Amino acid sequence: MKKIIRIVSFNIALLAVLLVILEIILRLAGMDPIFEMERKTPGWQSRYKHLCGKLATQKMESQNSFYTDSEGIFKANPEYYADSKNNQKGKISINRDGFRGNPFEYVDTPRAKILLIGDSFTWGSTARPITKCFADLLQQAGYYVYNGGIPGVDPQQYALMAKKYTPLLKPDVVAVCLYLGNDVSNRPLLIQPDKNLHYATNFGLLLGYDDNENFFKDAHEAFQYFQNRKCGQCADPWSYFLYKTVVGKAIYKILNHRRSVKYVPSRQWVTKALAEIRETCRLNGSRMMLFIIPFVDRDTQQNKTIEKNSYLFKEYQYYYPGDIPKSDYQAPPDKHFNNTGHRKFADFIIKVLKQNGYEGYGAKPREMKR
Repeated sequence: MKKIIRIVSFNIALLAVLLVILEIILRLAGMDPIFEMERKTPGWQSRYKHLCGKLATQKMESQNSFYTDSEGIFKANPEYYADSKNNQKGKISINRDGFRGNPFEYVDTPRAKILLIGDSFTWGSTARPITKCFADLLQQAGYYVYNGGIPGVDPQQYALMAKKYTPLLKPDVVAVCLYLGNDVSNRPLLIQPDKNLHYATNFGLLLGYDDNENFFKDAHEAFQYFQNRKCGQCADPWSYFLYKTVVGKAIYKILNHRRSVKYVPSRQWVTKALAEIRETCRLNGSRMMLFIIPFVDRDTQQNKTIEKNSYLFKEYQYYYPGDIPKSDYQAPPDKHFNNTGHRKFADFIIKVLKQNGYEGYGAKPREMKR
């Protein structure tokens, strides 16, 4: 028995030595482990460094503020925001469909009805108070606004939103507010009914699945993945091996080879989603209007300019404001409008709407505007 133990121990030690030698050779050849590759990607400093720094002082706390419904639409949880402890004393009003502002119900009004569809910009992130965001400013200007903005979504959700709510609400305009940042990424978000697209936490929205499109079972598992892959803070030897060694990266790829992650450099998935929205509007007598939210170049990502992405919108008349500088956005690591930016974007939308015959208070009957 002792002889067997010695043989096994020797082989384990030999394997460990060989792995160390292989690791050294691979690193000398210029290869990086998973975490080092993550840290070298554009935007890691602005998106993750500050969050990883919080790990030393804060524990993860999950919030039930957003969820994915049975149709695959990611939305706010009205019950969560109805609790004053979670809702900054009632500052955020969520309707029963899971969106901010007016109920998602048909109304007959001479005012132009606008269904805004977008992400956290449209939701109102970083406006202080949130009613200073461009969606609320549009409402205050006399338009009847349905705010379909939800943090963390992309044009695929915009298409789902349009298909579900345009026939119900019959808006004059479906205003797609497309952000030139993550709305035109190489990889669309993975939408599955009743599967968490994101987990809301005190560290922000954590993606509900890993980079191989395997959904996490809960927020704790999503947070562990975030710690390992984005921050390189591994709690156990196996995670350390997988994420912080080159040999572990090879093992990780073998273990996850079953899933084929689809990257679409041409971003044609964006064009497809916009085409679906346009067709939905055509079938329901609404007009699709595409408003582009500029991207603030903080990571020298020159591919995020309107010029580089105009091919995605060539089939559409799109509206792009040219007077929203970096000073109208929150300072890093945030990327949203400050109050001045929200005001300018609201004024831009109002100007375009009026130029196209859509008025707020004092408007003519809707049929006269068609």
